[in-house]
Amino acid sequence: MKAESSWAASVRSEPQADCEAYKKDLRRVFDRELVAAQRERSLKQREVAIAKEVASLAELRSELETHDRELKASSEALRKWCQYLEETASKQANDDEEIEQEK
Repeated sequence: MKAESSWAASVRSEPQADCEAYKKDLRRVFDRELVAAQRERSLKQREVAIAKEVASLAELRSELETHDRELKASSEALRKWCQYLEETASKQANDDEEIEQEK
């Protein structure tokens, strides 16, 4: 009889032990999934931040290219203006020489 009651107790406790082991395994899986989800969320936030930075850099590059074109155009205009002034100064000097020679 004692063997039967011992056997009955072990039969009852075995499913309970299996259930506890299953709960522990489930908790471990849940914890791992939670960590993975947090990492994924963090990565997504980084991706969004990087995408915003890339967009900002692209905008800045576009602005710099615009300013570069404007500077090149201004430089060309200044070069032409300097050339015009040099030609005018040269003509003025020639005219002054002619006037001096005519005197």
